[in-house]
Amino acid sequence: MGSNTPGPLQGQRIVITRQSTSAADFAQRLEALGASAIICPAIRIEPPEDWQPLDRALRQLASYDWLIITSANTVHNIMERANAHNIRLLFGKLKIAAVGPATARSLQEAGLNVDFMPPKNVADSLLEHVPIEPGNRVLLPQADLARPLLREELAARGTQVDSIIAYRTVLDERAGDLAERLNNQTVDLITFLSSSAVRNTLTALELAGVSDPLQLLRHVRLASIGPITSATIREIGLQVHIEAREHTINGLIRALCADR
Repeated sequence: MGSNTPGPLQGQRIVITRQSTSAADFAQRLEALGASAIICPAIRIEPPEDWQPLDRALRQLASYDWLIITSANTVHNIMERANAHNIRLLFGKLKIAAVGPATARSLQEAGLNVDFMPPKNVADSLLEHVPIEPGNRVLLPQADLARPLLREELAARGTQVDSIIAYRTVLDERAGDLAERLNNQTVDLITFLSSSAVRNTLTALELAGVSDPLQLLRHVRLASIGPITSATIREIGLQVHIEAREHTINGLIRALCADR
């Protein structure tokens, strides 16, 4: 793209609601395509209230058949605990499954092999394709607000699933900064990368004094990273205008550009 050629997102004022620690890269990529990126984080990642279950599981990794990782946040906390507390990660027969390329990349950057990644970046795809057998022992470290789907479906197949909280997803009230922008109609589109970001944005707007946040959000276009997030948007009474076909940041950016 030449220096005088406008980007495909030229002039678009796009809100990013993902956690601030990982919003900067997304913002830079949007701005490189001509957009004006507005960071209003709706979620904040916090440690679990008790580290002991995760620490204990890490010390016993070799006793598991599978480790299922669904987010890069989990990878970060696993490696941080192992390094900070001199936990030697012994893998034995363990195989690692990663949901999504970003998670797989985080594992590989940590020096861990990824044995399985489903064709789609959703838990349903993992359940459909992962070669876990009845009797296998599975370690599933997740966020506190993670859907119970993986745990319940794997247990129903006769596996022993240890579901452990690896991190908490909490409200970041800075999403309430959206209120003034929405009232002034200086936002064109809001991106959501998780159901938690959708719900927390609504809560943050209420805490910021907005009496009818749904009505305010109906005047702006909404973009979702995938079907689970889209379902949450619709459940609260809003319309999904753009949904990524590939449920990643890259896929969402492509969807935003294709919509122009």
